[in-house]
This record gives sequence, C-alpha cells and structure tokens, in this order.
Amino acid sequence: MFPPVDNSTLKNNPKFSSLYSVLTEGILNSNGTSKYYPGQKERIQVTAVSIYPLPNQLLEKVEYVPPRHTY
Repeated sequence: MFPPVDNSTLKNNPKFSSLYSVLTEGILNSNGTSKYYPGQKERIQVTAVSIYPLPNQLLEKVEYVPPRHTY
C-alpha cells in the first residue's frame, strides 16, 4: 500500500505532488501493485473469448453458405 502524504507536504512540493498524483491515480493500485503489465490487453482478450463455444452460440454467429460445386 502506498502511504498517504500530508496535504501540507503536497502543497509545499508541487513537483512531488504531481508525481504522487500520477503514481497513486494512474500507475499503482491501492495495494501498491501495478495497474499495467505487459500482456494485460492480450490476456483480457483471450479470457473474454470462449475457446469451446456452444453449438447454438456458434450457429447464431455464423451464416451458412452452401458449397458451390463446379464440375
């Protein structure tokens, strides 16, 4: 967890205040872990897609096109 900083410290040190704000709001979670890690976007996409879709779900998404025979 990132420790809280006294408001007077932030007010007297604007550059530190800016850094602290960026870290606590944009980069770190409240428990101190990173909000971003390499592969996060890909991992979210992979987990969102079902590897084994149910037949009814598949049929709803795929349009049947009969084969064309060219004899």
